[in-house]
Amino acid sequence: MSLGNTTSGGHSGTLTELSNAIKDFMDDIKAKGLEERVLGLAFSEFGRTIKSNGNLGTDHGVAGPMFLFGKHINPGIFGINPLIPAPGTINPVVSMQYDYRLVYQSILQSWFCILKK
Repeated sequence: MSLGNTTSGGHSGTLTELSNAIKDFMDDIKAKGLEERVLGLAFSEFGRTIKSNGNLGTDHGVAGPMFLFGKHINPGIFGINPLIPAPGTINPVVSMQYDYRLVYQSILQSWFCILKK
């Protein structure tokens, strides 16, 4: 990775590291015969803006990706990519499409069978 390269910089490397870690974890789970019992979730505790902050990065924002993984997860991408306006007119705030608390609630209800009171 080259510092300053916006197509393969630090974020790209971090996502590759996350992907490899999830794969290794799930391979271990499968080898132990536990894949029927495991659901994984990975996300950042904060979202990001879409406008560069001048340091080859972005600032904290509202929206960000969430990854769920496991044998019983329906594969695919949910949500829509935000429209990014032309440079100079960029609104750095990307709206949240799915509230992480509702995702947690769904997991608690559907996976752990904990009913909402």
